[in-house]
Amino acid sequence: DNTSLFFFHLMNVILAFLFKHYHLAEEYAEKCSQLLKFVLSSSSVPIFHYFQTLTLLSLYSSHQELKWNDLLKKVTSNIEKMEKWAHHCPENYLHKYQLLKAELYRVENRFEKAAESYDLSIENAAKNGFLIDEAVGLDRAADFYHQRGRSHIARTYLPDAIRC
Repeated sequence: DNTSLFFFHLMNVILAFLFKHYHLAEEYAEKCSQLLKFVLSSSSVPIFHYFQTLTLLSLYSSHQELKWNDLLKKVTSNIEKMEKWAHHCPENYLHKYQLLKAELYRVENRFEKAAESYDLSIENAAKNGFLIDEAVGLDRAADFYHQRGRSHIARTYLPDAIRC
C-alpha cells in the first residue's frame, strides 16, 4: 500500500527533523519523494515539501558544493510551491512559507531578512493556531541566533519553543 508507506515515511521525516536527526530525515524524505505520486491530492503534500525543505536547508553546511547546487533547485522549487499555497490560503501556509524563506536567507547569509522572516513565521503560526509550526519556528530562530554567536537572544526563543 504505497499511500500508507508514504505516510509512514512522512511521519519519520517529521520525527527525525524534530529530533534534529537531519541526515535520517533526508533519507526518509527521499523515500517519500518516490511515493509522492500516490498522494498528490492529499493535504500532506505541502507538509512533505515543508519538512523536506527544512531538512535540506538544515543540512546545508554538510553537503558538498556540487550536491548542494542540485539540492538548491529542489529547495527553490519547494519554496515556490509553498508561496503559491500561501497566496491561496495564507491561514494555513503563510507561516510555513515565511519559515522556509527565513532558513533560505540564513543559508544565503542574509541575516537581517532571516531574522525578520523567523519572527513573521512565528507570529503567523501562533495567530492561526499552528502550535507545532510555531515551536519549529522558535527552535530554528534559536539555532539561527546561537550560530551567529547571539546566545542571549537564542535563549529568549527556547522557553517559548518548549512551551509549544
